[in-house]
Formats: sequence, C-alpha cells, structure tokens
Amino acid sequence: MHHYLLIIIMWGIIATTPTPTPCVESDITCDAYIQTVIQRGIEHREAGRYWEAIADFTIIIDQYPTRTDAYFHRGSVYYFFTDYETAYLDFDKVIQLDPTYPQAYTRRGAVLAGMGEYDRALADFEEAIRQNPTDVDIYAYRGFMYQQRGDYALAIADYTEVIRLEPNGDRRFNTLYNRGIVYYAMGEYDLALADFETIIHDCPDCTRAFYYRGKVYLDLADYPNAIIAFTEAILIRPDYSDYYYHRALAYEGFGQFDLALADYQESIHLDENGNTYVHLGLLLFDMGDYEGALENFQQVLYYGPHENLHYRIEFIHYHIALTYVRLNDYETAGQVMARAVNAMRYPVFNSLSDWINGQSGMSINLNMLFNSLLHLMNIDVTSPIIDATG
Repeated sequence: MHHYLLIIIMWGIIATTPTPTPCVESDITCDAYIQTVIQRGIEHREAGRYWEAIADFTIIIDQYPTRTDAYFHRGSVYYFFTDYETAYLDFDKVIQLDPTYPQAYTRRGAVLAGMGEYDRALADFEEAIRQNPTDVDIYAYRGFMYQQRGDYALAIADYTEVIRLEPNGDRRFNTLYNRGIVYYAMGEYDLALADFETIIHDCPDCTRAFYYRGKVYLDLADYPNAIIAFTEAILIRPDYSDYYYHRALAYEGFGQFDLALADYQESIHLDENGNTYVHLGLLLFDMGDYEGALENFQQVLYYGPHENLHYRIEFIHYHIALTYVRLNDYETAGQVMARAVNAMRYPVFNSLSDWINGQSGMSINLNMLFNSLLHLMNIDVTSPIIDATG
C-alpha cells in the first residue's frame, strides 16, 4: 500500500514539474539545459529528495529517450529503494543504448545480485572489469555479493582490491567495515579487530566499528574490553537499543548482573525485541526472581514481538515450565509442557519423545519426558508433577 502511495506521489511530482519544450539535443544551449536538469536531479538525490530526483531524470528520459545518463541516475535511485525490477529496466536500457558503459554493467550486476541472480550478476561484473578494471565500484559491489552469499574468501579478495586501488578514498571506511565483518564471520578475530581499530583511529565517531569490536571481544569472552567498546558506542549514539543489549550480554558474562539487568531494560525501552525479553527472563531466573522471569518469558511467547526471534518457541515453553517448577506450581508446569509436547509445530519435543520411545521400545508419558528434561538440566524436583495431558 505504501509503495503504491509513493508511486502516486512521485507521479504527482512529475506531473506538476514544469516541462520545457524539447530542444535540439546537439545544440549547445540544449545540452546545457539537459545537464542542468540532470544535475538538479543528482542534487535532489544527494539531499534525500528521491522522488524529486526521479521526476527530473524522467523529464529528460521523456524528452530525450536516448540519454543514457538519465536512465543510469534514475536506476540508481530505484536501486537505493531496492526496487530491483524497475532499476534493472533502467540499467538494461543504458546497456542497450551503449554497450560500452561499464558502470551500467556494475549497477545491473548489483541489481541482479539483489534479486538472487548470482550467475548473471557475475557475468555483468566480469564485463565491467573487462571494460574498466580499475573501477573500485565493481569490486565493492561484487565483494558485497560474495559476502551475502557466504563466499567469504572471495569477498575478502574484492574488498582488499578496493582498498588497494583507492587507499584513501571515500569508500575506505565502509570497505574496511565490511571486510572486518567478513573476518569476524570467519572467526579471524585478530584480522577483524585490525580493521575495526583502523576505522576507530581515523574515525573516532564511527559507532559501528566500536560495536563490532565489542562483538569480537564478546565472542572471545573478553568481557571487560567488550564492555568498554559497547560503552564507547553508547556514548556516541545513546538511542540505539542493540548497543545496550550486547553490553548487557558482556556484563552478564562478567558477573555484573545488576548492570546487565539495567541494560536489558533500557534496550527494551528503546526498542522492544523478543530476544531481549528472553535474555532478561533467563537472567532474572538465575537471580532467583522467578515472577520477573515468568513475566518476560510470557511477554515474548504470548504478546511478541516475534520478528527475528533467535529462540525456538518450545525453548521458551520449556523455561516457562521450569519457572513454574521453581515456584512449586507443578500442575501448571505440566500443562505448559503438555502443550509443547502435543503441538505438532514444536518438532524438537516431538523428535525427542520419538527418539526416547524408539530407544526404549516403550511409550513415554509427559511426566517421564518432563522429569527427564529436568534431570538433564540438573533440577532437583522433590514433588511429582501432576498429570496434565489436556
């Protein structure tokens, strides 16, 4: 709905934009007019006035349908909006009009990569390199495609080529950042830290570098340095919930539970996230605040948010049941586990039950399964769980 509304607005802008009578393109005055409108469109784009930019580029395309630069710039705006199909049409038109336009191959390749057409994207990148092998954009876009595909060694090679070709260019920080993330994904922590440290040295306000440096230290269980890095990021940008969430993980790993609790709560205050509720519930459970733990587990289970949840729903069911056990409410604990075991959408418990049945050659009821799970978690249950299979 919003997409169509924006299209209507865009065409309203185009319809109300004064359209001078086309002139003869070969005329010097006419060419100056064309360049003025295209430059105005570029300035609109750089200022974030994207629909005005599209309107200007469209004016030139309508009047002079062979102007490759107008198609190219309009396609670039559509690419920014991830409107890949429309962007593809513009870049494809550029190549039809001028097959020796290497930047068009690069952008069409980026569009194809965004559409998941990786083989066709690679063909376009290779043609762009053949025509202009020193264009850093080609290696940057291709490197990002490799990164998205998980072809990390190839992504590193392309990002390194960008830095070699343009060691002090505008792309330097973003390329170092992307290469650092790839090194981090590969578990090459020293190399990742080196890239993030380089960014921080030259750009002390680049919060993403501090953030990823913190994530590296967090993975290495170097909690004090992780806390320092996340704190630096928070000082620069105190309104970003993920920084508090990850600092809370570091505080928790370092045993500073009260500070972790405060950061989890601040993260939720800034942006409700199901994963944060789960972590907060687990921390409160470990601290012995079972009512608080239950409230957070139930929040994410029954109310959400569920987007990008890292935990399976049966994991949350299990910890809700475990919390009821700690509260000595064994009947409710059994009911929670019954729902988890009997619901087909929770394959982990069904698979575990099937495996136990297969190993033992006998039927395993809910109480046995739940008590076995509690035993595996080293939870001492002295009272039996009331049978609750409904």
